Amino acid sequence: MDSEDVKRGEQIAQSGKHAPADSPPAPVDGAALLAEVERFIRRFTVLPTEHAYVALVLWAVHTHFIVQLETTPRLACLSTEPGSGKTRVLEILDLLCHNPLLALDLSMSAFFRIVDDMQPSILLDEVDAIFTGKSKSEATEDLRRVINNGYRIGAVVQRVGGKNRDQVHEFRVFTPVAMAGLGNLPDTLMSRSVIVKMKRRAPGEKVEQFRDRLHRPVGRQIAERIAQWASEVGDLEYPELPEGVADRDADVWEPLLMVAAAAGGDWPQRAEKACLAFIADKPESSVSLGVRLLADIQKVWPEGAPTMFTGNLLMALADMEDAPWADLYGEGLRPRKLSKLLSDYGIKPKDVRVSGVGNAKGYRREDFWDAWQRYCPPVPDEGADEGSHSLKKGDIRDIRDTPLVTSGNTVAVTDTNSDKGDTPQPCDQAKQIDVADVTDVALSQRMCATQSGRSCPGCGAKVPAGHVQCPDCYQARQGVA
Repeated sequence: MDSEDVKRGEQIAQSGKHAPADSPPAPVDGAALLAEVERFIRRFTVLPTEHAYVALVLWAVHTHFIVQLETTPRLACLSTEPGSGKTRVLEILDLLCHNPLLALDLSMSAFFRIVDDMQPSILLDEVDAIFTGKSKSEATEDLRRVINNGYRIGAVVQRVGGKNRDQVHEFRVFTPVAMAGLGNLPDTLMSRSVIVKMKRRAPGEKVEQFRDRLHRPVGRQIAERIAQWASEVGDLEYPELPEGVADRDADVWEPLLMVAAAAGGDWPQRAEKACLAFIADKPESSVSLGVRLLADIQKVWPEGAPTMFTGNLLMALADMEDAPWADLYGEGLRPRKLSKLLSDYGIKPKDVRVSGVGNAKGYRREDFWDAWQRYCPPVPDEGADEGSHSLKKGDIRDIRDTPLVTSGNTVAVTDTNSDKGDTPQPCDQAKQIDVADVTDVALSQRMCATQSGRSCPGCGAKVPAGHVQCPDCYQARQGVA
């Protein structure tokens, strides 16, 4: 522990004396002040990334500019295990923020009355006990809605009061809120938050022991200088947002980028990097299944290919690591569910042709462009990095030569060999496929059988690429001698 700092803290705590009242404070250097805030935070906390320190500094300082802001991002310090330093972060913020209020629990009525009266920086601990598990109730849902809406200026809660209950009272709920807890928050809160995923300190990660009686005076002195700097800065300017930062992400990060721009030095650059890093690392829980599907299709689409068969698309999605498609709903993503999810974005399967392969049900790349541009990160340049999930054209095989072991009606598959032109030609009897019912499952099985290394279900022999059984068993099934 810094002995000089301890001594200074004890002196301030005992005497309560500051600079003489008739001595005007010197102008504050914003960049140097934010650096001091960062040093103070680093003394008592270990955060998961350098960007997290930047975000925490800017969040603490932005509370002193709350009267100028249109939005105030929620700060969420979350962890999977206790003892990860979440509460310590709130204790440090309690020293640095404007008008702080550290609380374990707040009812909705207490929240909006306190905010309307004081506009404090609310520091809410153990939110997992409020918003998740058995504690979740109609009352906690009301609190969640108030915290959600209170991130934007002008948000109010209306209540009926008066002697005869004939008067409508409005309570302002716009105020900074930081939360700490285990697990995750409801998606609507996560989307409005800067999310810091806390971890337990490793054996080699050392911090100073925090003692409120010693460090509160020092922390509050820093807060006073932040308030002084905020008054000297005057009106904040709106900086140009990084490319791709819009809508809810802009609401969250614009106030922090404004503070960084006012501070100057290297803070604007550090803030922009932190902004992009946090957005890129946004938890998947805040992304709908449909948007996740669009983004993953964007990743696996064969480079340069205008169309893609349904079966090949399903196979590529199922092969993605850390993706939900292989075991979605316990059975994997099927053609009908794929079609249903994509139909919400105006995308429908069509009869498509893959050059050099043939015709079948599938999707056109051009049908995805509008949805990709609206819901997904910027579309990358053509070409995939090594190790990506994108299929190459050579991975797309002729699904017409993939027999299916079923029984029932015989369905002829047309032949579109290049030497016969583009006009479909009837296949010979050996290429007919026995299909009990042309279902999504059958289509998926037939289309997805495009990889070598299979074993024939009839005899166990190796199956050629693009087949689900060996030629002998297939011919026997067809009655071919």
